[in-house]
Amino acid sequence: MEGDGGVVLDRQIKEAYGARYRVVDTRESEGYAEPVPVAGQMPTSPLIEPGHLLGGYVLVVYIVSDQGLVADPVVVTSSDRRLSQAALQAMAQWRFKPGTLKGAAVATTAAQEFSFGPIDVSNGYEMKRLASYQPRDVLIKRMPPSEAVSAYVAQVREVAHNFFVGATAPEIVHIVVIIRPGNRSRAWLASSRRPGDSPELEPLRRLVEAVVPFDVREGPVILGFSGTVAGGDATEPLQGDAYHNPVPGEWRALAKSLRDPPPFSSDRFMDLLWPGAK
Repeated sequence: MEGDGGVVLDRQIKEAYGARYRVVDTRESEGYAEPVPVAGQMPTSPLIEPGHLLGGYVLVVYIVSDQGLVADPVVVTSSDRRLSQAALQAMAQWRFKPGTLKGAAVATTAAQEFSFGPIDVSNGYEMKRLASYQPRDVLIKRMPPSEAVSAYVAQVREVAHNFFVGATAPEIVHIVVIIRPGNRSRAWLASSRRPGDSPELEPLRRLVEAVVPFDVREGPVILGFSGTVAGGDATEPLQGDAYHNPVPGEWRALAKSLRDPPPFSSDRFMDLLWPGAK
């Protein structure tokens, strides 16, 4: 839970579980740590006929048990029962490091949005470029075989594509991910038409972070996904700096607050950006 439940998702969680459970706000409590996804995949769109995928939207609220399992999921919104079934089947395989309060595992509430749709360059997110931020010798030491990287990139691309299925406003979207040893990741967003930390993009960030990343060695790796929605945004150039190592607004704000900021690609900057992650 976040705040007093006044926001839409918190209210929906209270409506789903308030009659059966005592729901307590612990997010701001001292010693609270959120659950971390460790295994599982996003659902795929069902085939409705050969060569045609079913598109639509599903919102599910659920409980991450103190054992790290998805418990008691409730479909809040769904455009098709077949999509609901696909989402619930995938969620049954998800595993988490459970949330903790002062070191003890606790059950926590969560919500997940699913956007289903065919992978079509004219509909959804079209990835244009994958940027690497660190020197080649660093990446060679830290990155796994290319097959693992390609599989992760494909999953993030599919998540982003499905999220924007049906979007009509032209936009360029950058997804910047830091991956740390132990299959941990955090994502930041940048957009040509709205702040990267805007509420409407928050579900995309959570979806990207739910994709289990490849494992890295010795230190973190940064990847930047650059792509277009609805054909892209003519106000932002498609070449050059627009697609070269995109920098989210939160990163720029942190650098501006430092007297002597380290390079964005440095381990020191990533430690400042993601404190306590080492």
